[in-house]
Amino acid sequence: GIESILILVLSLVLIYSQVISNQIQQLLNSTTWIALGFIIFFSGTFFLFILSQKNFNNKSFLITYTYIVAIFNLIKNLFISIGVIKKFKFEIISVKKFQKI
Repeated sequence: GIESILILVLSLVLIYSQVISNQIQQLLNSTTWIALGFIIFFSGTFFLFILSQKNFNNKSFLITYTYIVAIFNLIKNLFISIGVIKKFKFEIISVKKFQKI
């Protein structure tokens, strides 16, 4: 519902602001990967969540619904994992550079 739209809009605003500011390095940072994960998940399941309120009695719909949400959730978690790994790699590199100085 509303929270899906809110997260989707905020994620799109984050990506848009990075593209407009021409910061290519920031476009590939950890925050971008996490935002892309949320964009993919909420754009892929938004209408499905709306339809699910009326169709939960239909067993065929319930099975399809479960698979689709699971696939988009897996993709979202993959993107979030990439973002977290990128963040930790950046912090480890920063600490090593600081220790050399």
